Amino acid sequence: MFLLCLPFAGGSVTAAPASELTTVAEVRALGGAGEFVEHSVRLRGVILLELAVDPTTGLDAFMFADASASIYVASPPGRISGLKRGDLLEVRGLAARGDFAPIVVASGVTAQGTGAIPPPAPVTFDQLATGRFDGQYVEISGIVRSSRQAAPPDSRALAELSIGGGRLVVNSQDGQAQSLPVDSEVRVTGVVFQQFSRTGQAIHPFLVVPYGVPIVITRPPPADVPLRRIDRLMAFSSEGAPGHRVRIRGVVTHHQPGESLWLEEDSHGIRVHLHESAAYTVGESVEVVGFAVQGNYSPEMEDVSVLRLALANPPRPTVLKT
Repeated sequence: MFLLCLPFAGGSVTAAPASELTTVAEVRALGGAGEFVEHSVRLRGVILLELAVDPTTGLDAFMFADASASIYVASPPGRISGLKRGDLLEVRGLAARGDFAPIVVASGVTAQGTGAIPPPAPVTFDQLATGRFDGQYVEISGIVRSSRQAAPPDSRALAELSIGGGRLVVNSQDGQAQSLPVDSEVRVTGVVFQQFSRTGQAIHPFLVVPYGVPIVITRPPPADVPLRRIDRLMAFSSEGAPGHRVRIRGVVTHHQPGESLWLEEDSHGIRVHLHESAAYTVGESVEVVGFAVQGNYSPEMEDVSVLRLALANPPRPTVLKT
């Protein structure tokens, strides 16, 4: 079972139940400022995403969807044992204020066969960043910036996508994200979750791809990674594919292991962001393959691989006049 730590319930709830709600959209509409009024619910829909036991309550958890929307459901232990994505359920219980968005605390779950998974909603990164789509089934496209297996004891398969100026972490339950080719263009379908502050404000979205839902490679990585001069990075060019990797060459002028590498080419410098802890020597000539991004003052490079070329003489420093 996939492990995902999600918020349970918080905030004040009025004791007297109000009218019964019959759609997920009605439950989600309870969210917002002001006092939360508890409602009984009776919902009919499908399991959208299987989750682990909620670590704060010991209750089973899953994402549930009907034709109107999807929502996080906490259920008494053992009630959903053996059930899986696509199983049709009737869920009875109470709507509750979650730490970020409304949730359902189930008192009863009845299996009713199998049902159709609702189609995903096409979204942009800006829409996800608002927090409005928390818990929803969506589809989005982007360029793979990195893919990896998370470090133990975390067993998640992760990929990070560049999408319209934003960065989205994708976690696939069946492991496919960790083998996505870097610099490929992909279409991803999954459930959105939101990292949020202690005051319940959206910080950053991430996406969970359910078991058996493929991540589609719509375009493989470009066969040729163009070589650019440092002083021509992010300058106008009608060639190449925007957002994809480029190559640069330069001489190392400074190195902070695991953080940054500074290169110079013909008196033009650049900062290269690193994740590796390998040591580089001032004066070493290297080739960097990665993604050019706009820094605070000039272009920088991210998500890179570094090839050592040769040991050269360090560049001569520029003399500053006072």
